[in-house]
Amino acid sequence: MWPYYARRVVVNRIAFEASLRLMGSRTLSGSPFARYLAHGLDINDVSEAISHVRGLRGWVANWRAVADGRTAQGDALLAGGNTVSAARCFFYASLSYHFAQVALFGDAKLKEELSLLSYAAYAKAAPHFDPPAERVSIPFPGHDLPGYLRLPRGVSQPPVVVNMNGVSMTKEEFFSWEEEMLARGVATLSFDGPGSGESWYAGLTMVADYQQVSRAVLDFLAARPDLDGTRVGLMGVSLGGYLALWMAAASDPRYRALVTLCAPYNLAREYRVVMPLVRHEIQFLFNFDHKRLRQMLRQPAAQGGLAKQVQIPTLVIAGGQDMIVPPRNSRQIYDDLPGEKEMLYFANSGHACYNYIADVRMAAADWFVKHLAH
Repeated sequence: MWPYYARRVVVNRIAFEASLRLMGSRTLSGSPFARYLAHGLDINDVSEAISHVRGLRGWVANWRAVADGRTAQGDALLAGGNTVSAARCFFYASLSYHFAQVALFGDAKLKEELSLLSYAAYAKAAPHFDPPAERVSIPFPGHDLPGYLRLPRGVSQPPVVVNMNGVSMTKEEFFSWEEEMLARGVATLSFDGPGSGESWYAGLTMVADYQQVSRAVLDFLAARPDLDGTRVGLMGVSLGGYLALWMAAASDPRYRALVTLCAPYNLAREYRVVMPLVRHEIQFLFNFDHKRLRQMLRQPAAQGGLAKQVQIPTLVIAGGQDMIVPPRNSRQIYDDLPGEKEMLYFANSGHACYNYIADVRMAAADWFVKHLAH
């Protein structure tokens, strides 16, 4: 546990900048590097972006150069009628713009510019996916929640899995998760909740009661005649796993199955000791409104025990070397669950289990197929 606590103390923006200057891409060995490949980026793009980086400025410039190049390539391919290849390039560009800004907090204007470029590139790719990703808006007080809905081909009124973002994630990172579900005849809804992705830039920051989001999502799904809104699964990564637990705890019968990946059990406890960079990202979700953040952390839900109220079959997935949300959280969630449950534990994996992501996604998709089939 000593490395875990030491890393929580020292990992901050200054340390990240210094380590990039001193060690370059070696700073990103293990889970962070695996994340880029796990989401579907081309290995040559990743190498070009980070192999010779020195400092945060170089990090942003390199990732942006890769993204700009892929965007130009996608435009040329689209003009020539090569829609499949164009979509792939726009997808690469979207992720590259996203990773360019993910650790950038000192320049809000540049962070917003790169984020908007990421969303725009994905929007150009979405209609050309197979099956396509339909841009949707989920009615919500203050501002509709943006998302993408994908329907499996040849399936009438399929069940649907709702994908929940982690702290620094956006809906655009769920493409590979969606592919696993779609291949099994399950529809997917990936969206930016309050404080996440496009919602944040539209002025909607994190809400203190996530049941508001749950009701909005269920109402949206119920209004779609091409879906079976009575068979809904929840898939959450990191903080998204905690929010998915919160939604499932309401015991709405339309929720049929749940998967949590490296989710916190006691959000208030973990926030107090989490790495400074992650704490900064959580504050970003609230637009650095510390009063509203404290309000959320004081809620009974944030103190742990949500899983005791979850009645649906739940798959809990954890990494034994997770230094952001330690695996004890997943064990506590699993122990509290009163109903059908399973746990997958990857002893040599870090946060979000990126080095085992193929197995994680297959297991999650099979879990949903099993419990959403009827």
